Amino acid sequence: LALQTNQFSYDVCRVFFDVLDAQSNRQLAAVNLDNAVVNLTQEKRKLQLGTSAEDKVLQLEIQQLNSQREIEAAELAIQSAFAGLRLIVNNKDTLTYELRVPESLPILQLNREKLIEEAKKQLPVYISFQRKLLEAKSNTAQVKAQNNQVNLMASYGLTNSAGSVPGIYQNPNDQQRFSIGFSVPLITWGKKKNSITAARLQEKQVELNNKAEEAKLVAEITSILNELPLLQKNVASAKRIDTLTQKRYIVA
Repeated sequence: LALQTNQFSYDVCRVFFDVLDAQSNRQLAAVNLDNAVVNLTQEKRKLQLGTSAEDKVLQLEIQQLNSQREIEAAELAIQSAFAGLRLIVNNKDTLTYELRVPESLPILQLNREKLIEEAKKQLPVYISFQRKLLEAKSNTAQVKAQNNQVNLMASYGLTNSAGSVPGIYQNPNDQQRFSIGFSVPLITWGKKKNSITAARLQEKQVELNNKAEEAKLVAEITSILNELPLLQKNVASAKRIDTLTQKRYIVA
């Protein structure tokens, strides 16, 4: 249940920022189109005054058409992103909303050992580790049991003798025979030892592979924890750069 909840939270965050990204692209495309319209208008005036060339005007017209196409593509991307968001949150509303970028990010204080412990409980790969090791141990036990097998044999029969064929089947209980025996492999030419050794080696190899994969996952978790403070600083820096860029654009 915890794994499903974490996956749901991750999916919601992912599609939420997909919508934000699409809206941001739409805003940028709108600004580009406004600039293209202004530039084209000014260039046409210059052409009428004889201070510009028709080739320049045609170039700006193409730029305006491209900007219009970018807006249409951005609108389609917004609809697609909203459809993904509605699907995850099970919202049948067909309206689109202007989502806002979070003003601040939550301060995360994560414990490495706690994360590793939760990963072992929730990640399917750790369950796979346990399953592979149990299968290898079961195979080793099965090989040992097969090599220690003793075959027990028993037979029971009735015999009789007579001067004619019909007489043979009269009173067969006069002679009864019962035998029992067992067989134990005394010499296996090393086959028994080799099969057990191979099973143990396979079990050991599975254990080593599990430890290597687990170490890899722990390294990935540690790497993410080490990168998290830098990512938080990068978000703050990006926000500041965006603010300064907007002010510069207004001034210009």
